[in-house]
Amino acid sequence: MPMLPKYIIQVIYAFFILRRFVGVVLLGGILLAGQALSAQELRLDDYPRLYFHHDSISIGSVLRVSLSYCHEADKAVLFPDSSYNFSPFTWVSRQYFVTQTQGQISRDSVVYQLTTYELDASQALALPVFMVNTIDCTQVYSNTVEVKLKPLVYGHLDSLQYKAYTDIQTLEEQFNYPYLIAATLGVVLLLWGGWRIFGQGILKRYRLYQFRTQHSKFVKDFSRISTRIRIKQSPEDLEKALVLWKKHLEHLESEPFSTYTSKEIREKVPNETLAASLKRIDRAIYGQEFTEELADALEVLRNFSVERFSHQQTRLQHA
Repeated sequence: MPMLPKYIIQVIYAFFILRRFVGVVLLGGILLAGQALSAQELRLDDYPRLYFHHDSISIGSVLRVSLSYCHEADKAVLFPDSSYNFSPFTWVSRQYFVTQTQGQISRDSVVYQLTTYELDASQALALPVFMVNTIDCTQVYSNTVEVKLKPLVYGHLDSLQYKAYTDIQTLEEQFNYPYLIAATLGVVLLLWGGWRIFGQGILKRYRLYQFRTQHSKFVKDFSRISTRIRIKQSPEDLEKALVLWKKHLEHLESEPFSTYTSKEIREKVPNETLAASLKRIDRAIYGQEFTEELADALEVLRNFSVERFSHQQTRLQHA
């Protein structure tokens, strides 16, 4: 490996020595500056010091304002908080700083963030500091500072020309869901209230309507089959009439009459006329004994059903 010339090595060595010397000088300067700053004495203020961080503000923007006060160290002071009226400004937030004490003097400071919605071209502010005494607090007001409001429109308003825009803008129709929900709830509450008041009456009327409709259908069907029996004298039609009568009686009395035999019905219902009519009908079905008395027997069954219907209808009306 070739050796560097001697003068190059001397230049490199001198460079490193110079860089170390410059670093020591800078470090010493910084230390001396810090000692000089720390050696500055705090002086008592005649009044709190207030100043804006900017000389102008726009409507709605945030403006920083600093308030500081140097006072006797044994005195307690309070700065305005969010409950204070910062008019014409509005309080947004604040930032407190640690109290600095030097000897018998302390310095407190805070930075407020304020905003404004007033239209005055120049807006002033002065804030108090509250000195806590044994009895109450003494207000010490700061200097008054002003800030300019940035205008949004320049020139005289009378000289400005307004632009007319008369084109019709088509807006997309939107469904009003709150109204739909409110209307639905209203209808539900109305129906619920109506049912609470009139529900039982409506239900009773509906049951009576069904009861009468079914009975009218039975009377019509039973009369039609009875007429056919008088003409044809068919055991099948007679058995259909008996089954129809049993089913209707089962509906009226809520008992399984359709499963009972004529003998069981005679034992269940203590009615001699009805019992005699059931016997005649059984003889006609199983013994082919069709007589003139058969029509009277069918009429007895029909009349018994009408009687039971009237009784049950009265019971439902007074339930």
